[in-house]
Amino acid sequence: METNWIKLLEFLNVSGADMLFEQRELLFQRIPFEMEKTLYRFIADGKPKEMLAFYQRMILETPTLKVAVGKTSRNRLMQLKYAAVSAIALACRSAIGGGAIEACAYAKSDEAIVAIDEAGSIPEVLRLEVQTLYDYAQMVQETKSLQHCSAVVRACVDYITVHSHGVIKLEELAEGTGYTKEYLAKLFKKEMGISVSDYILKARIDEAKDLFAEGRTCGEVTHLLGFSSQSYFIRQFKKITGMTPKLFITVNSRQD
Repeated sequence: METNWIKLLEFLNVSGADMLFEQRELLFQRIPFEMEKTLYRFIADGKPKEMLAFYQRMILETPTLKVAVGKTSRNRLMQLKYAAVSAIALACRSAIGGGAIEACAYAKSDEAIVAIDEAGSIPEVLRLEVQTLYDYAQMVQETKSLQHCSAVVRACVDYITVHSHGVIKLEELAEGTGYTKEYLAKLFKKEMGISVSDYILKARIDEAKDLFAEGRTCGEVTHLLGFSSQSYFIRQFKKITGMTPKLFITVNSRQD
């Protein structure tokens, strides 16, 4: 795919008022704004496969279209990096607008920008940009259930995501919402289909899985996620996953 994408690039050598003149000289058509809006709408709607298909159908198969890379640097690789960062910023906001958890969306943006900054070639930058846009659409797809939730419940989910390493009390979540903790608990369960305490536990166990995948030990995960003891963490992990952390690590290492 990277090879096809490189053919689409048109690196502009001028900026400002001279840009239109160069476009006329080079005889190419920019990707229309409406087409870009369609792309980001696929992200906001949580449709990663459709987004990629759109690129292939509407851009790769339309030879007159070019991805214009603005004159933002004297170095072409840097020009493309700046353009990729702009695209990711727009994709991040589109994903949040589509219901993605804000903390996760911003973390993905930072991670992708660092990777792009360290990229050493044009194909690598293109691959990272396309993969990140795909990941954003997938992120929205995975949080579809939040799109129909009230703003207060989505705010609770965001808070839990950011503060999963510590003890989260219902009073903390209710503070500033205008609701009592009892009403918030009922509202959360009604909209999410799970109690606040069970959702918090699930979020922490999901993070524990990611930490195990990074090679962390059971003791390290217990400490990082703020569980009172390793034995308590093991019981809670088994409650959610149906297996002990040791068995989980063994099973997943075999799959790798």
